[in-house]
Amino acid sequence: MSIQQQLQKITSRIDLRLSQAAQEIMLKTKEKLKESVNESWYSTYHPSDYVRTYELINAINGRVIKNSKGNYTIEVYFDENLMSTKSSTYGWGTHVGFNGGDFRKGLISSIIHGMGGSKTNPRYGESTNVIDVVKQEAERYANNILRKYL
Repeated sequence: MSIQQQLQKITSRIDLRLSQAAQEIMLKTKEKLKESVNESWYSTYHPSDYVRTYELINAINGRVIKNSKGNYTIEVYFDENLMSTKSSTYGWGTHVGFNGGDFRKGLISSIIHGMGGSKTNPRYGESTNVIDVVKQEAERYANNILRKYL
């Protein structure tokens, strides 16, 4: 086997390990984001005027993108397509604003950047730090995983 073939074999093995590490990091980051949303959003108050669907937690998605050999991008995000928009007879409903419009993007943005709207809203002005918490945890976890795989 030539030196070039040996190097290709070695880089292919390293790439496989990086791919596995990226997948594991993505899954762990998704799990941490779900935990953080539950702790920072759902657990902070109990609604009396609607039934929770927990679709926000179930809308957390992720993927690993291979840019090139040994170069991966990990994305963990709220996938609004996994959330429904159901109107009710009251002019609002599941992930629908008071004007009847789609509020999925607005909900996601509100959680990250703060809630606007009516000052009688129990969440008015409030934002969670889920993204910061998850980023810190993901970096720490990624460093540990990379040591394991490499």
